[in-house]
Amino acid sequence: MDLEPSIEQVGTDPRYQWDYPLQQPARASRKLRCVWYVALPLTTAHRGSHSGGGALIQGSGEQSRYLNEGTVYPHASLVEMITYHARCFPEVRWRYIDLTHSNWEDVKLLLHEERPDVIALTTYSATALWAYVVAAEAKLVNPRTVVVLGNDHAGILYREILTGHYGQKIVDFVSTGNNGPFTMMGLLYALQEQSDLERVPSIAYRHGGSVINQAAPTYPLRLRILPDYRLIESELERSYDRASHAAGGPPSGRAPRSPRPCRPAAVRGRRPRSPRSCRRPGDRSSPPIPPRLAAEVPGRTPPA
Repeated sequence: MDLEPSIEQVGTDPRYQWDYPLQQPARASRKLRCVWYVALPLTTAHRGSHSGGGALIQGSGEQSRYLNEGTVYPHASLVEMITYHARCFPEVRWRYIDLTHSNWEDVKLLLHEERPDVIALTTYSATALWAYVVAAEAKLVNPRTVVVLGNDHAGILYREILTGHYGQKIVDFVSTGNNGPFTMMGLLYALQEQSDLERVPSIAYRHGGSVINQAAPTYPLRLRILPDYRLIESELERSYDRASHAAGGPPSGRAPRSPRPCRPAAVRGRRPRSPRSCRRPGDRSSPPIPPRLAAEVPGRTPPA
Protein backbone atom coordinates (compact mmCIF):
# COMPACT_ATOMS: atom_id res chain seq x y z
CA MET A 1 0.00 0.00 0.00
CA ASP A 2 1.37 3.40 -1.03
CA LEU A 3 0.22 6.27 1.17
CA GLU A 4 2.76 8.78 -0.08
CA PRO A 5 1.11 12.16 -0.83
CA SER A 6 0.72 12.88 -4.51
CA ILE A 7 -0.69 15.53 -6.83
CA GLU A 8 -3.63 14.47 -8.96
CA GLN A 9 -2.68 14.49 -12.62
CA VAL A 10 -5.30 15.65 -15.12
CA GLY A 11 -5.14 14.66 -18.77
CA THR A 12 -5.82 11.97 -21.34
CA ASP A 13 -3.42 9.06 -21.64
CA PRO A 14 -3.52 7.83 -25.29
CA ARG A 15 -3.04 4.23 -24.16
CA TYR A 16 -6.64 4.20 -23.00
CA GLN A 17 -10.07 4.69 -24.54
CA TRP A 18 -11.80 7.93 -23.55
CA ASP A 19 -14.44 8.53 -26.22
CA TYR A 20 -17.78 6.95 -25.37
CA PRO A 21 -20.02 5.58 -26.75
CA LEU A 22 -17.69 3.66 -29.04
CA GLN A 23 -18.18 4.50 -32.68
CA GLN A 24 -19.07 1.37 -34.69
CA PRO A 25 -18.02 -1.14 -32.01
CA ALA A 26 -17.54 -4.78 -32.92
CA ARG A 27 -20.54 -7.05 -32.55
CA ALA A 28 -20.91 -8.20 -28.95
CA SER A 29 -20.05 -11.87 -28.57
CA ARG A 30 -21.43 -11.85 -25.04
CA LYS A 31 -24.59 -9.93 -24.20
CA LEU A 32 -24.91 -8.30 -20.80
CA ARG A 33 -28.48 -8.28 -19.49
CA CYS A 34 -28.38 -6.18 -16.35
CA VAL A 35 -25.89 -4.06 -14.40
CA TRP A 36 -26.34 -2.93 -10.80
CA TYR A 37 -24.86 0.31 -9.42
CA VAL A 38 -24.88 0.10 -5.62
CA ALA A 39 -24.22 2.68 -2.91
CA LEU A 40 -23.56 1.28 0.55
CA PRO A 41 -24.84 2.68 3.88
CA LEU A 42 -22.78 5.75 4.75
CA THR A 43 -21.62 5.44 8.33
CA THR A 44 -20.27 8.89 9.02
CA ALA A 45 -21.37 12.47 8.46
CA HIS A 46 -17.76 13.60 7.97
CA ARG A 47 -18.59 16.81 9.82
CA GLY A 48 -19.90 17.98 13.18
CA SER A 49 -19.85 15.94 16.36
CA HIS A 50 -22.21 13.17 15.34
CA SER A 51 -22.00 10.20 13.00
CA GLY A 52 -25.10 10.08 10.82
CA GLY A 53 -27.54 7.32 11.61
CA GLY A 54 -25.92 6.43 14.94
CA ALA A 55 -26.88 7.25 18.50
CA LEU A 56 -26.87 10.91 19.54
CA ILE A 57 -23.89 11.96 21.61
CA GLN A 58 -24.76 13.11 25.13
CA GLY A 59 -23.57 16.60 25.97
CA SER A 60 -22.87 17.63 22.36
CA GLY A 61 -25.73 20.07 22.00
CA GLU A 62 -28.48 20.14 19.38
CA GLN A 63 -27.99 17.22 16.96
CA SER A 64 -31.39 16.71 15.34
CA ARG A 65 -30.05 18.00 12.02
CA TYR A 66 -27.72 14.98 11.90
CA LEU A 67 -30.49 12.38 12.11
CA ASN A 68 -30.59 12.05 8.33
CA GLU A 69 -26.93 12.70 7.60
CA GLY A 70 -25.66 10.33 4.95
CA THR A 71 -29.16 9.78 3.54
CA VAL A 72 -29.99 13.09 1.85
CA TYR A 73 -27.96 13.02 -1.36
CA PRO A 74 -27.69 10.36 -4.08
CA HIS A 75 -24.24 9.10 -5.02
CA ALA A 76 -23.04 11.46 -7.75
CA SER A 77 -20.40 9.10 -9.15
CA LEU A 78 -22.92 6.30 -9.59
CA VAL A 79 -25.39 8.66 -11.30
CA GLU A 80 -22.56 9.81 -13.57
CA MET A 81 -21.86 6.20 -14.53
CA ILE A 82 -25.57 5.54 -15.13
CA THR A 83 -25.69 8.62 -17.36
CA TYR A 84 -22.90 7.19 -19.52
CA HIS A 85 -24.50 3.74 -19.36
CA ALA A 86 -27.76 5.12 -20.79
CA ARG A 87 -25.83 6.48 -23.78
CA CYS A 88 -23.47 3.57 -24.32
CA PHE A 89 -25.72 0.60 -23.58
CA PRO A 90 -29.38 1.54 -24.13
CA GLU A 91 -30.21 -2.14 -24.57
CA VAL A 92 -28.64 -3.21 -21.25
CA ARG A 93 -30.86 -2.79 -18.23
CA TRP A 94 -29.47 -1.04 -15.17
CA ARG A 95 -30.40 -0.61 -11.58
CA TYR A 96 -29.50 2.01 -8.95
CA ILE A 97 -29.62 0.92 -5.31
CA ASP A 98 -28.77 2.91 -2.21
CA LEU A 99 -28.72 0.49 0.72
CA THR A 100 -29.22 3.41 3.10
CA HIS A 101 -32.80 3.49 1.82
CA SER A 102 -33.28 -0.22 1.08
CA ASN A 103 -33.94 -3.30 3.14
CA TRP A 104 -31.22 -5.91 2.75
CA GLU A 105 -33.64 -8.84 2.76
CA ASP A 106 -35.52 -7.28 -0.17
CA VAL A 107 -32.27 -6.62 -2.01
CA LYS A 108 -31.28 -10.27 -1.54
CA LEU A 109 -34.60 -11.39 -3.02
CA LEU A 110 -34.05 -9.15 -6.04
CA LEU A 111 -30.50 -10.45 -6.44
CA HIS A 112 -31.93 -13.95 -6.71
CA GLU A 113 -34.58 -12.80 -9.18
CA GLU A 114 -32.40 -10.68 -11.46
CA ARG A 115 -28.95 -12.33 -11.18
CA PRO A 116 -27.09 -9.25 -12.49
CA ASP A 117 -24.17 -9.78 -14.82
CA VAL A 118 -22.17 -6.94 -13.25
CA ILE A 119 -22.44 -5.22 -9.89
CA ALA A 120 -20.48 -2.05 -9.10
CA LEU A 121 -20.15 -1.09 -5.44
CA THR A 122 -18.90 2.28 -4.24
CA THR A 123 -16.77 1.34 -1.25
CA TYR A 124 -15.29 3.24 1.69
CA SER A 125 -13.14 1.60 4.35
CA ALA A 126 -16.09 1.89 6.75
CA THR A 127 -18.40 0.12 4.29
CA ALA A 128 -15.96 -2.57 3.14
CA LEU A 129 -17.77 -5.29 5.10
CA TRP A 130 -21.04 -4.29 3.42
CA ALA A 131 -19.29 -4.49 0.04
CA TYR A 132 -18.09 -8.02 0.80
CA VAL A 133 -21.54 -9.08 2.03
CA VAL A 134 -23.25 -7.84 -1.14
CA ALA A 135 -20.49 -9.26 -3.38
CA ALA A 136 -20.62 -12.65 -1.66
CA GLU A 137 -24.40 -12.85 -2.06
CA ALA A 138 -24.14 -11.87 -5.73
CA LYS A 139 -21.53 -14.58 -6.35
CA LEU A 140 -23.63 -17.12 -4.44
CA VAL A 141 -26.61 -16.38 -6.68
CA ASN A 142 -24.60 -16.20 -9.89
CA PRO A 143 -20.91 -17.22 -9.75
CA ARG A 144 -20.38 -15.47 -13.10
CA THR A 145 -21.42 -12.07 -11.75
CA VAL A 146 -18.55 -9.61 -12.21
CA VAL A 147 -17.93 -7.61 -9.01
CA VAL A 148 -16.31 -4.17 -9.23
CA LEU A 149 -15.32 -2.07 -6.21
CA GLY A 150 -14.68 1.65 -6.57
CA ASN A 151 -14.06 4.92 -4.72
CA ASP A 152 -10.86 6.39 -3.30
CA HIS A 153 -10.45 3.94 -0.43
CA ALA A 154 -10.83 0.88 -2.64
CA GLY A 155 -8.57 2.49 -5.26
CA ILE A 156 -5.73 2.97 -2.78
CA LEU A 157 -6.11 -0.53 -1.33
CA TYR A 158 -6.65 -2.33 -4.64
CA ARG A 159 -3.81 -4.80 -4.10
CA GLU A 160 -4.94 -5.67 -0.59
CA ILE A 161 -8.49 -6.20 -1.87
CA LEU A 162 -7.60 -8.36 -4.87
CA THR A 163 -5.18 -10.56 -2.89
CA GLY A 164 -6.96 -10.55 0.47
CA HIS A 165 -8.66 -13.53 2.06
CA TYR A 166 -12.14 -12.48 0.92
CA GLY A 167 -11.40 -10.15 -1.97
CA GLN A 168 -9.47 -12.71 -4.00
CA LYS A 169 -12.59 -14.92 -3.98
CA ILE A 170 -15.38 -12.43 -4.67
CA VAL A 171 -13.90 -9.22 -6.18
CA ASP A 172 -12.92 -9.20 -9.85
CA PHE A 173 -11.94 -5.57 -10.53
CA VAL A 174 -11.13 -2.39 -8.59
CA SER A 175 -11.42 1.13 -9.95
CA THR A 176 -8.18 2.90 -9.02
CA GLY A 177 -8.70 6.50 -10.10
CA ASN A 178 -11.24 9.29 -10.56
CA ASN A 179 -12.36 8.02 -13.95
CA GLY A 180 -15.45 6.08 -12.86
CA PRO A 181 -17.57 6.31 -16.04
CA PHE A 182 -14.62 5.61 -18.34
CA THR A 183 -13.45 2.69 -16.21
CA MET A 184 -16.95 1.23 -16.02
CA MET A 185 -17.95 1.76 -19.66
CA GLY A 186 -14.62 0.42 -20.89
CA LEU A 187 -15.04 -2.64 -18.70
CA LEU A 188 -18.59 -3.28 -19.94
CA TYR A 189 -17.42 -3.07 -23.56
CA ALA A 190 -14.54 -5.42 -22.72
CA LEU A 191 -16.88 -7.90 -21.03
CA GLN A 192 -18.96 -7.96 -24.21
CA GLU A 193 -15.69 -8.48 -26.12
CA GLN A 194 -16.16 -5.27 -28.05
CA SER A 195 -12.85 -3.78 -26.89
CA ASP A 196 -9.65 -4.83 -25.13
CA LEU A 197 -9.33 -4.80 -21.36
CA GLU A 198 -5.89 -3.19 -21.79
CA ARG A 199 -7.67 -0.06 -23.12
CA VAL A 200 -9.62 0.48 -19.88
CA PRO A 201 -8.18 3.29 -17.70
CA SER A 202 -7.86 3.24 -13.91
CA ILE A 203 -8.61 -0.42 -13.33
CA ALA A 204 -6.86 -3.15 -11.35
CA TYR A 205 -7.31 -6.90 -11.71
CA ARG A 206 -5.57 -10.23 -11.26
CA HIS A 207 -3.70 -11.74 -14.19
CA GLY A 208 -1.20 -14.58 -14.37
CA GLY A 209 -0.66 -14.71 -10.62
CA SER A 210 -0.01 -10.98 -10.25
CA VAL A 211 -2.04 -7.79 -9.90
CA ILE A 212 -2.23 -5.38 -12.83
CA ASN A 213 -3.07 -1.71 -12.21
CA GLN A 214 -3.71 0.38 -15.31
CA ALA A 215 -3.16 3.77 -13.67
CA ALA A 216 -4.30 6.81 -15.63
CA PRO A 217 -4.62 10.57 -15.10
CA THR A 218 -8.02 12.03 -14.28
CA TYR A 219 -10.03 12.86 -17.37
CA PRO A 220 -10.72 16.65 -17.46
CA LEU A 221 -13.99 17.44 -15.67
CA ARG A 222 -14.93 20.08 -18.24
CA LEU A 223 -15.10 17.39 -20.94
CA ARG A 224 -17.25 14.96 -18.96
CA ILE A 225 -21.00 14.51 -19.22
CA LEU A 226 -22.82 15.87 -16.18
CA PRO A 227 -24.82 13.32 -14.14
CA ASP A 228 -28.44 13.19 -15.31
CA TYR A 229 -30.47 12.95 -12.12
CA ARG A 230 -33.68 12.58 -14.14
CA LEU A 231 -32.69 8.95 -14.57
CA ILE A 232 -33.30 8.35 -10.86
CA GLU A 233 -36.16 10.85 -10.47
CA SER A 234 -38.42 8.43 -8.61
CA GLU A 235 -35.63 7.62 -6.13
CA LEU A 236 -35.04 11.34 -5.57
CA GLU A 237 -38.69 11.86 -4.70
CA ARG A 238 -39.22 8.67 -2.74
CA SER A 239 -36.06 8.68 -0.65
CA TYR A 240 -33.73 11.65 -0.92
CA ASP A 241 -36.26 14.49 -1.04
CA ARG A 242 -37.99 13.10 2.03
CA ALA A 243 -34.74 12.73 3.90
CA SER A 244 -33.69 16.22 2.83
CA HIS A 245 -37.04 17.62 3.96
CA ALA A 246 -36.46 16.17 7.40
CA ALA A 247 -33.01 17.74 7.46
CA GLY A 248 -34.14 21.22 6.38
CA GLY A 249 -35.64 21.22 2.89
CA PRO A 250 -35.44 19.27 -0.38
CA PRO A 251 -32.56 20.21 -2.71
CA SER A 252 -34.94 20.06 -5.66
CA GLY A 253 -36.92 23.00 -4.26
CA ARG A 254 -40.22 21.13 -4.39
CA ALA A 255 -42.17 19.65 -1.53
CA PRO A 256 -41.82 15.91 -1.05
CA ARG A 257 -44.85 13.75 -1.70
CA SER A 258 -45.12 12.80 1.94
CA PRO A 259 -44.06 14.69 5.07
CA ARG A 260 -42.93 11.42 6.61
CA PRO A 261 -39.11 11.42 6.68
CA CYS A 262 -37.34 8.56 4.94
CA ARG A 263 -34.75 7.97 7.62
CA PRO A 264 -32.66 4.82 8.04
CA ALA A 265 -34.53 1.87 9.53
CA ALA A 266 -32.62 2.20 12.81
CA VAL A 267 -33.93 5.76 13.22
CA ARG A 268 -37.41 5.36 11.80
CA GLY A 269 -38.16 2.00 13.39
CA ARG A 270 -39.46 0.21 10.27
CA ARG A 271 -38.22 -1.15 6.95
CA PRO A 272 -37.77 1.14 3.94
CA ARG A 273 -39.57 0.16 0.77
CA SER A 274 -37.94 -2.21 -1.64
CA PRO A 275 -35.84 -0.53 -4.37
CA ARG A 276 -37.19 -0.50 -7.90
CA SER A 277 -36.60 -3.32 -10.31
CA CYS A 278 -33.72 -3.46 -12.73
CA ARG A 279 -34.86 -1.44 -15.72
CA ARG A 280 -33.87 0.04 -19.00
CA PRO A 281 -32.71 3.68 -19.02
CA GLY A 282 -35.69 5.96 -19.51
CA ASP A 283 -38.17 3.50 -18.02
CA ARG A 284 -39.61 5.41 -15.07
CA SER A 285 -42.69 3.31 -14.50
CA SER A 286 -43.24 2.03 -10.98
CA PRO A 287 -42.29 -1.61 -10.46
CA PRO A 288 -44.65 -4.10 -8.84
CA ILE A 289 -44.39 -4.06 -5.07
CA PRO A 290 -43.50 -7.43 -3.52
CA PRO A 291 -46.66 -9.07 -2.10
CA ARG A 292 -45.33 -9.11 1.45
CA LEU A 293 -44.75 -5.34 1.31
CA ALA A 294 -47.99 -4.40 -0.46
CA ALA A 295 -49.96 -4.50 2.79
CA GLU A 296 -47.72 -1.72 4.14
CA VAL A 297 -48.57 0.64 1.27
CA PRO A 298 -51.85 2.58 1.63
CA GLY A 299 -54.31 1.76 -1.14
CA ARG A 300 -52.39 -1.33 -2.27
CA THR A 301 -53.58 -4.89 -1.80
CA PRO A 302 -51.35 -7.91 -2.35
CA PRO A 303 -51.88 -9.65 -5.68
CA ALA A 304 -53.77 -12.93 -5.59
